[in-house]
Parts: sequence; structure tokens; C-alpha cells
Amino acid sequence: MTDFRRSFILAVVREHKKNITIAALCAFAAGLTVLHAEAQSGNGPPQAAAASEQLLVARSKQQAGEYNAARHILLDALLEAPHSALLLNQLGSVQQDLGDYREAERSYLLALSAPAQTEGAPERLVILNNLGALYLETGQYAKGEAVREQLEKLPPEILEGHPVPAATLLNTMGSLDHARNRDDRAEAYYARSLQLLHRAEGPASANAALVESNLAFLRLESGRYEGAVELFRHSIFQIETVLGSENPALVRPLVNLARCENMSGHPNEAEPVARRAVELSVKVLGERHPVTATAMLEQATALRRLRRKGPARDLEKRAAACLRNSSTRNLTGYTVSLRDLGAPAKP
Repeated sequence: MTDFRRSFILAVVREHKKNITIAALCAFAAGLTVLHAEAQSGNGPPQAAAASEQLLVARSKQQAGEYNAARHILLDALLEAPHSALLLNQLGSVQQDLGDYREAERSYLLALSAPAQTEGAPERLVILNNLGALYLETGQYAKGEAVREQLEKLPPEILEGHPVPAATLLNTMGSLDHARNRDDRAEAYYARSLQLLHRAEGPASANAALVESNLAFLRLESGRYEGAVELFRHSIFQIETVLGSENPALVRPLVNLARCENMSGHPNEAEPVARRAVELSVKVLGERHPVTATAMLEQATALRRLRRKGPARDLEKRAAACLRNSSTRNLTGYTVSLRDLGAPAKP
């Protein structure tokens, strides 16, 4: 696998974790409703309401970057509700954020096998996606086959009834298959994900923009530049429609679109797109962010092909200064992320 391709996979992997996505909020809200309902009806353990409150607090701590505090809260909650799939899943997410990948995998697998959680339960979509994201992040792509097998066992009505978390899982599966050079299957997963999102959220969807960027990148890699350009442009259009023209989520698809235009021999098209990516990235991410550097290099490539060597050299020097201070290289493969889509633009 080339460095360029690997950078793409690693760049998007963290963004698949539902605990920080729009899809997660939907799935967890449903799960928490179940916990409260069980507690109030007497059909579940009496600790259910307390566990749901601890889950909310832990999620708040995690989102604030207080991972150890979140872990302690979840471990205490699990003493009272050791078979809670929701608590185990959340613990796995926190452990993953802490870099405790083996423990995270163990927690996700325990959540999947929890007695109270059935194969048709909506929260299973959440857990399977987090497990798939873990395998992407750690390069254990072959283990994604086990996630795929679990996905194929889910009743169709579960996917249809919970389209956003289902689409998130299908997108993750597409990335896992893409990492294993199974692009036909990856494209099918991305296409199915888009169908569900468009049905649930309409023609302009920030979530669908993520999937379209992934699909576009797949086509870019395979040399299908015309199809890739069309998808990148539509992804950008959706983000602008839903989130505005200066949202940070635009930077990465703009860079990818510029790269696609450069690779297909259209520097006149690439240069203004890359320039916009540079200007927006400097504004929302800063001059020394590696994504900003990548945007600069893409603009420099277009400028050199347009025989504007002076401005190209200036951009290359600025990009080199940034990359010397960063361990991250060649981030052109970054795509729109759900984390970005949910983040406000910096003032």
C-alpha cells in the first residue's frame, strides 16, 4: 500500500467512531431511551437509570478529552451493570481514545455478546461500527471480515429502520474493504450507505458528503477522474448547503478535488480550488497545520504546470516549513469527516 493511500485510511479512521458523530447521537439516544424505559417499567435492572446517567456523564468527559475520568466513571457503572452493551461500548471507545487497543477490542466484543443485547438491536450497529473503526485504525484490516459477517446477519429491517447509524457502519465497511483492495465490494457498501442517507436526510446531507468523498477517493485511485471530480464537487456542494461556505469540513474535499484535477491534467481547474483550500485552511486550521501544507503543495503543483514558478516556490517553502515540524506526511487523502462536520468553524 502506498504512503498516499495509507494516509487516507488513517486520516478517516477516527472519524468513523460513532461516539463523536451525528449517527452516534441518534443511536445512543435510542439506547438510553431503552435503559430509562426498562428502569421505569421494572422490566430491567433497577440500576438502569443510574447507568444511563453515568453513561451521559462519561460521554461528556470523553468529548472534553478527559479520558481517564470517563474510564473511571464507566468502570464504576459496570460494577452495577456488568452486561450493559451501551456501557461496554462506551468503555471501548474511551479505551480506543487512550490507545488501549486490545482492551478496546475486548470491550466491544463483550458488548456484542452481552446477554441483554440481541442481533437485531439497533445499538448493535453502533458497536459493530466502533469495532470496525478500531480495526481500521490499527491496520487489522483482515479482522474486518468478522464485522462484515455480523453485518450480513442483521435483519434488513434494522438497516432500514435506523438508516443513519446503518449508513455509518456501511461506510466503515467500505473503508475496510478498500484497505484490502476489494474495491468492488467497497463501492457497493458506499453506494448503499448513500442510499440510506439520502432517504433519511434528503438530497443535501452532511453525512452523505463524507461517504461521497470516500467513494470519490476510491475512484481517484483507480484513475476514474471524471467520476471522482463529479462526486467531490457534489460533496462540497452538500457541505456548503448544510454547513456554510467557510466550514472546516470543506478543506479536505477541496484538496482532494484539486489533486484530482491536477492528476487529470487540468491545472486551470485545480489552481483556484487549491487556492480556496489554502485560504480556508489557513483561516480555520492555521498556517502550520499539515492539511494546510498539503493544500499549498497542491496549489504549487497547479502553478508550476501553469508556468508560474515564483508563486509555486513560495508555497513550497511555506509547506516545507510546516512539514518539518510535523510527523504527518502526504495528507491529501484526507476526506470529509463526521468529526469535522460536527465542529464549528474557528473564529
